[in-house]
Amino acid sequence: MTLKNYIRKGVLVAVIFILIGWLGQYFYMVDGEVDWFRFALLYGILMGIPHMLVVVPLKWDISGMVGMMAFCVLIGGLFGCIIAAGLAVRAAFYLAGYPVCLMFRTFRGRTSRG
Repeated sequence: MTLKNYIRKGVLVAVIFILIGWLGQYFYMVDGEVDWFRFALLYGILMGIPHMLVVVPLKWDISGMVGMMAFCVLIGGLFGCIIAAGLAVRAAFYLAGYPVCLMFRTFRGRTSRG
């Protein structure tokens, strides 16, 4: 585990999640309580944008096209929520694993020299 991976896959992802949670609270907080569907949709759409399937039917009328695009965004948000959960677990692994890895590296270095 390198410092570059620790910063890129651990610290940066954790900072992005905290920033989304802080700025998105105006979207998912309803009457002082968390609306979990909006919470999952917020994280899901932001993390799942590259993985969204956008189907634009060209032979439909305008309301059908808008409805299909909204449906694709909802499905992409649900898939993105799963992706965001995986990214959060990976970030927690990197945040906890790198200091432990450094500790074992230093411990091995001291015992092999002496």
